[in-house]
Amino acid sequence: MDTAWDEALRACSEAAPEGDDTKQESFWTTFVTAFDPREPWTSSELNQPRVREAMASLQHSHECLAAWFIDAYMNALHHLCMELFAPLVSDEHATVHFPHAVDTCFEWVLSRQTLALEAGILPHDTCASTLFSHCKTVISAAMLPGMYAVIENYFQNALHVKDATSIAPDSACAQVCTQLRILGLDAVVQSALTQTATRILEHATQHATTRPDSLQQAVYPALHALLCEELMPALSSMLNARPKESLSMSPAFHNAWDISMSMMYDDTPTLDADHESLYLRLEYSLAKIIGKHRLKQLYALVGMFPKSCAAMQDMVMWLTKTDERMELAQSFTQALQTRLLHPDMDTHAILAYYVNIVFALRMLDTSGVVLSRVLPPVQHYLRTRHDTIRVIVHALLGDDAEFELLRSELVQVRPDNDGPTSALDVEAEDEQYTCLEYWVDPTWAPRPVDAGPAFRFMRSNDVVGLLAQIFHDRQGFQHALEQHTAQRLVRTVDYDTSRVQHNIAIFKRRLGEQSLHHCDVMLADVATSRVLDNAFHTQENVAEYMHPMVVSRQFWPDLDMRTWTWPTRLAQALEQYRAFYTRQNPTKSVRWLPHLGTIDVDIEPRKNECISMRVSPLQLAVLEIVSENETQGVVTAEQTAQVLELQHSALALEALRFWVVQGVLREWPSAGSFELCDNRPLPHA
Repeated sequence: MDTAWDEALRACSEAAPEGDDTKQESFWTTFVTAFDPREPWTSSELNQPRVREAMASLQHSHECLAAWFIDAYMNALHHLCMELFAPLVSDEHATVHFPHAVDTCFEWVLSRQTLALEAGILPHDTCASTLFSHCKTVISAAMLPGMYAVIENYFQNALHVKDATSIAPDSACAQVCTQLRILGLDAVVQSALTQTATRILEHATQHATTRPDSLQQAVYPALHALLCEELMPALSSMLNARPKESLSMSPAFHNAWDISMSMMYDDTPTLDADHESLYLRLEYSLAKIIGKHRLKQLYALVGMFPKSCAAMQDMVMWLTKTDERMELAQSFTQALQTRLLHPDMDTHAILAYYVNIVFALRMLDTSGVVLSRVLPPVQHYLRTRHDTIRVIVHALLGDDAEFELLRSELVQVRPDNDGPTSALDVEAEDEQYTCLEYWVDPTWAPRPVDAGPAFRFMRSNDVVGLLAQIFHDRQGFQHALEQHTAQRLVRTVDYDTSRVQHNIAIFKRRLGEQSLHHCDVMLADVATSRVLDNAFHTQENVAEYMHPMVVSRQFWPDLDMRTWTWPTRLAQALEQYRAFYTRQNPTKSVRWLPHLGTIDVDIEPRKNECISMRVSPLQLAVLEIVSENETQGVVTAEQTAQVLELQHSALALEALRFWVVQGVLREWPSAGSFELCDNRPLPHA
């Protein structure tokens, strides 16, 4: 201000006639005092003759007066802003006092614009733009760092961030927004409003994703409706707000706005290009917020699949809008290492989750990139488990409800163009891309840059193929399949092998016709046993309760070869069948495996109704011994083991306690002693 004043005074001295220096200096003193931006004279004082005379005398110093006024204007505005806004940084009620401070500053700026027009210091057509162009620099310089937090907190309180049910702002908030933008803080206002809107969406998302049913319901549709139907109209009403009528500006005022940042209003309150940009930013922020919350729930969502399909659509939307596949892969891999891949989890649970990973991640990311990065660590861990192959086979061929989705995949016919089944096949496939047919294939796409090392294998194989290829040794998988088939066949009833035959046919389509030759032999043994059983009961007409199964020892996997002595009645029936089989096959002999198979038995208490049960041969044998020796009263496990010639008495003890649980036997306080209950059951096989 002093520099401008000295230059103006020097110019007036040079232009004034000699001998008039004192009078000219008096004119300058009067003008500066009257039009000082800090404390200008009132309208009545400015109408005094000496003021008008001073203005007329200094017209030839127009440029110097403008420089002086702008310099004084900026200093006065900076002082006012420091006085108004600096105390708010440490004021706990800053959000209450902030609107008054903004209104005071705005009124001051408008009054100085009028002062400049009255003094004729600045041209009428550029006065507003000249003064307002300096507001942004001055006010930004006067704003302490904490002041931006005050502005953001004010808008958060006005838009009820913590209560998204009432987003509409009041008229005072819209007026503050307009005044700040006119003063040049348009970028600050936009940033504060964007942060406020993001906080609203974050609170709404947190509330929606913590509901009891949030893991089975999508939250994006409701939150997107909140953004479009409530939040954007509220923000648009603030950004389209006009100054109060008493402070309306001329059309030239619009030139003072920062067009690169401003969202200038027009006569139609439609969503202009800048508002659309704000909507796109908030829509992207909403996707990021939902993705962040769903990413924390992803482990539970995958575990619940397919019940969580609706909720996982939120993550599909997140990946579509943000393409943050690497963040998803890294976060989920870390969750698997912490919560799944450790010794406390049994192989069955890990395998069930493995299947869900494949189905869920293929739904989330159809490109297969995420799956190619998440699945290999799980496969590597499963290879370290000794029972993995056995559990896989039981999952594919058993009745466990957790693997129902997997078994439905098993029955699907494998496509002819299914992917490679080994690392060597993958390399061979890569080499084939040099062939001419791959150059003209319109569906060919290059490998994504963020794909994992097993990308092609993960993308091309079906779920069953991924399970079978956890181990590179196909023979180990086939051996486990043979063992499971043998276990199912020895427990079959009425020689019904239809389900086993169906499963074997499915695996032959995937593994080859000759890969399961031993299973074919086992099925043939069951069919032969059916024919022999029919002939035995037709010719001998004895032992109706016995239906043996004859197996070919060299083709069946290792079976329990332990044996023991049968009770009298069962031993007679087995001997009859042995003689019959020898007559049918003179070159072969029969060796009974008593630990295998099942027996349907009817328990007939003397005073109660008949009880039908399916038990093991050993359980029936110990009950036969107790029934044959009921006159002796108490029977011990050691005695039973001696009669049956068992290697360990613990086997007899376990079988006897089975009947205690069924209410047939009573165990004495001295461990290992048993007797019949009062109803004295009579077993009939």
